Amino acid sequence: RIVNVLQVLKYEPGQFYKVHHDQNSPKDSPAGPRVYTFFTYLSDVEEGGETTFHKLNLKVTPKKGKAIVWPSVRDDDVYADDLRTEHEALPVVHGVKFAANFWTHQRDFQTPHAAQCKEDVLTAKERRLKGRGYHIST
Repeated sequence: RIVNVLQVLKYEPGQFYKVHHDQNSPKDSPAGPRVYTFFTYLSDVEEGGETTFHKLNLKVTPKKGKAIVWPSVRDDDVYADDLRTEHEALPVVHGVKFAANFWTHQRDFQTPHAAQCKEDVLTAKERRLKGRGYHIST
């Protein structure tokens, strides 16, 4: 019950996803923070489409059946983002990239989601800025 719904992704040549962090749930979210990300490649890509973690100096090449798991929060504080896991999907150059992902949460995600509970969501960057005293309008 702590897992989000599975997302299937398709990237065609030129498509990418900019640098981001997966933990974007508010502290008071019914499900709590996103704790882990599970990401799997459903196809081989002729060229490009790597997943890059710049702060870890890690680049993962898409290969059908390969999966990666990473934490979104720190071990010592589940409410603190592990900024080392900011990542991006590099542009696909040749071929098509199919992938799937889901996130695990600290608490039950499925029940509040099924009940269509809504929450104000700040991105990880917005939360960090707000924590430094910046005003963030939502």
